[in-house]
Amino acid sequence: MTFFKLLPLLLTGCSLHLDAGKLRGDAAGAAGAAGAAGRSGHWSDADLSSLGFTLLGTAEVGPAEAVLTRDAQSGEVGGLVQTDPVELGAEPKLHVALEFRIRSGDVPGDGLAIVLHASPIGPTALGLGGGAMGYGGLSPCLAIEVDTHKQIEIDPTTPHLAFMPGCSSEAHGPVAQVAGNPVDGATWLLSVDWDRVSTVLEAQLIRLETGQPTATLSEPVDLISLLGPRMFVAVTAATGARRATHSVTSLQVVGGGIGSRTVSP
Repeated sequence: MTFFKLLPLLLTGCSLHLDAGKLRGDAAGAAGAAGAAGRSGHWSDADLSSLGFTLLGTAEVGPAEAVLTRDAQSGEVGGLVQTDPVELGAEPKLHVALEFRIRSGDVPGDGLAIVLHASPIGPTALGLGGGAMGYGGLSPCLAIEVDTHKQIEIDPTTPHLAFMPGCSSEAHGPVAQVAGNPVDGATWLLSVDWDRVSTVLEAQLIRLETGQPTATLSEPVDLISLLGPRMFVAVTAATGARRATHSVTSLQVVGGGIGSRTVSP
């Protein structure tokens, strides 16, 4: 049996950080990662629950990741959501960082997204599958998608990074083509930053092995006007006729009035 220790830290502007084998809290803006190094271990539903996260749909915990969908299955929709709401007016900046892997055969699809939503259903809300990537149909909502499959003719060329205001899979905001292939089994980082004062929303996609940005986006987006004063942060993915294993290896949320917690297996 694995035991976990929860240590509340009385810090302002802190992060809630979830990663495989090591779950830790960091002070925002601190140089380097704070928190005790954890032993290699398995995620469990109890681990996620202790930090206020839960799995949705087809998502399952694996040895070192949360698997949202599997390459062997069509029509899956899975997610990982932080159940505590983010208060958009609580702090001037919001930061979300997602480390993920996508593995597939010859027919990859459909992609994954960081989803910011204020669905009246609450944190358990999950959208449609296929090209909707698990966010389609959520409202009010904005998704930052990594799209790996061109669904219809009007879709931008894939792979691409895009803002999806309204969370309609057919209504793209700004789009940036990805230099590289996110469906390569490597670990990628999708970081999202929002400034409440300037309202600028920025996203950057990086292949961690090289450390070089492969796509960037920046656009004024008033999240409070779009979503209201509070929202939920989720990661969603889906498969349709095309399939892939979409997995989360790390998720970090900084800001929004969320306290800091440190937990190590």
